[in-house]
Amino acid sequence: MHIFIISMLVCAILILLLRSVAHRMDILDRPGGRKQHKHPTPTVGGLAMFISVFAALFMIDGAKLNATGFVRPFNLVEGLQKMLKAEF
Repeated sequence: MHIFIISMLVCAILILLLRSVAHRMDILDRPGGRKQHKHPTPTVGGLAMFISVFAALFMIDGAKLNATGFVRPFNLVEGLQKMLKAEF
């Protein structure tokens, strides 16, 4: 459960940080057509969620590295399975 909470907090913090970056770099969804929003909306929420899930996976598995210095993909799969089996 603590991994889920940490992942949520990391995501919330990243969204707040990336929102200002999105405005500066003009990574915005503009209103028009069938869109419901009235003002340009930053499109960085998915990136924040992606980063926070991988951060949680690294915390679960301890980010074990192989001889070349890269994270072993199997460890990431194991970490994801542990996250999905976690009781909320």
